[in-house]
Amino acid sequence: MTSETLDAATELPAYGAVTRLARKNKPKVSAVVFTGLIQAGDAVLVTAASLLGWLAARRLAGVGLGGGDLMAELVAAWVLLLCLKQLDVYRVSRLVSRATQCRSLAIALMVGAGALELAGTIVRGGAVSPVWIVDWLVLNAVLLGAARLAIAPVCARLSSQGAFARRAALVGATETGLVFASELGSREPTDVEIIGIYDDAPAPGAVARAALPLVGDIGQLIVDAQNGMLDAVVIALPASDASRVAMIGDRLGHLALDVLVAPDLGGAPFRQVGTLGGLPVGLLARRPLGDWQVLQKALFDRVLAALLLVMLAPLLLLLALLVRLDSPGPLLFRQRRIGFGNQPFECLKFRTMYHHMTDALADRQTTRGDPRITRVGKWLRRLSLDELPQLLNVLGGEMSIVGPRPHAPNTKAGDKLFQDTVADYARRHRVKPGITGWAQVNGWRGETSTEREIEQRVLHDLHYIQNWSLGWDFRILVLTAVRLCRDPKAY
Repeated sequence: MTSETLDAATELPAYGAVTRLARKNKPKVSAVVFTGLIQAGDAVLVTAASLLGWLAARRLAGVGLGGGDLMAELVAAWVLLLCLKQLDVYRVSRLVSRATQCRSLAIALMVGAGALELAGTIVRGGAVSPVWIVDWLVLNAVLLGAARLAIAPVCARLSSQGAFARRAALVGATETGLVFASELGSREPTDVEIIGIYDDAPAPGAVARAALPLVGDIGQLIVDAQNGMLDAVVIALPASDASRVAMIGDRLGHLALDVLVAPDLGGAPFRQVGTLGGLPVGLLARRPLGDWQVLQKALFDRVLAALLLVMLAPLLLLLALLVRLDSPGPLLFRQRRIGFGNQPFECLKFRTMYHHMTDALADRQTTRGDPRITRVGKWLRRLSLDELPQLLNVLGGEMSIVGPRPHAPNTKAGDKLFQDTVADYARRHRVKPGITGWAQVNGWRGETSTEREIEQRVLHDLHYIQNWSLGWDFRILVLTAVRLCRDPKAY
C-alpha cells in the first residue's frame, strides 16, 4: 500500500463520522414520483375546472349547455394536459422556475381554448358562447397557476438540498474512475451526485489526485447502500479487470440498486447500455422495482396490513388467549431473520412451541410430528395462523404482504447453509420479505431437507422479483387463501 493510500485511509473515520452521517440525513425524493404526482394533480385540477366551468356557464351565465358540451370541455382539458406534457414542464429543472411554468401554461391554455371552441362547434353545430370559453380559461388559469406558484418554491428548496439527485458510488480509485468522475462533473447541472470513491485496492497516486473522497472499501459500500444512502453504483475499473467487475457485481447482488460499469469496459460482462447523467454506462444489474413500483407496493402493503389487523382483531385476540392457556411462555415468538438488503430484523409469530424448546437461530428445522410443538401450535401451523403477527412487521416496513419468505441465519438444506447451497440465494433480499410468496403457493414451503428444495424456492423467488406486478401480488394472495387449508407441507 502506498503512502498516499495510507494517508487517505487515515482520513476515513472523520469522513465516515461527519459526511456520511450528513448524506444519510439528507432528504431523498424520487424525481419520477414527484413529477408524476404533479401530473396527476394537474389532471384532477383541469377536470375539476371543466366541471365547474360547465356548471357556471350553465347556471350562472345562462348559457344552455348539455352533456355533449361537458364532453367537449373534458376533451379540451386533456388537450391542455397533453400540451403541457409536450412543452416538457414536468421536469424538476423547469418546475423550479415560475416564469417558465407561467409561459408554458399560457401557451397550453390558448391551445386548450382553441380545442374547446372546435369541439364545442362540432357538438353544437354552430358558434359557441364566448362566456363559456372565458369561464373555462379563467378557472383553469386560476387553479393551475395557483398550483404552480405553490410548487415552485417547494421544488426549488428540495432541489437545492439535492433531494432529487440520484446518489451514486464510484468503485475504482483508478484512472478510469477519475476520468469518469471528471467528465460527469463537467456536465453540470446533472441529476446525479457521486458521493465518493470505494475501492479495496486503490491505484497508486489516484487517491491524491481525486476530487472525490475515498470513502472506504466494498464492505463499506454495502453498509452505506443498506443504510439507504445510494441509488446506484458505477464500477470504473480497467478492462483488464473484467473478472473483478463480475466479482464485485456478485457481492452487490443482494442490494436494491442499479449496478453500472464505466463505458470503456468493453470486456466486462454487462448486459445493456444506458446513461447516467448523460454519460454512457453498461448495465450490470438493475433495481428490481422502479420508483413508482416501490410506492405502489408500499401503499398496497401498509393499507392491506392495516385493514387486516382491524378486521382480524377478534381472531387475533382469541388466538392469543389460546396460546396463553395452552402452555406457559410469551404469546409471540420473536426470531431474527434476514430481510431486505441482507439486513436482519425481528420476525413475529404466535408461539407454537413449548417455551423452553424454542429455537431462535433455527439450528433445527421443524419436522412432521415435532415434539416441540404445542397442541394449539399444531393447529396454528397447520392453518398458517401463526404468521398473522407479521402484519405488524409489514406496518413497520420490515416486510411485505407478498415476497420471498425470510429465513433465519442458521437455516440449512441438509447439512449446508442456504447461502452456501445456492449461488444466487442473496438476490432474494433485493426486495422485502413477505408473509406469503410465489414459492409458497407453488408448494415450496416448510422443511427443506434437500438442496433441491431450497434451489426451487430460490428459483421461484427470483422469478417473482424479476416479474413483479401488483396484479401478481393479488393472484398470490388468492392462491394463498385457496391452499390455506390443504397444504401438506404446513406442520
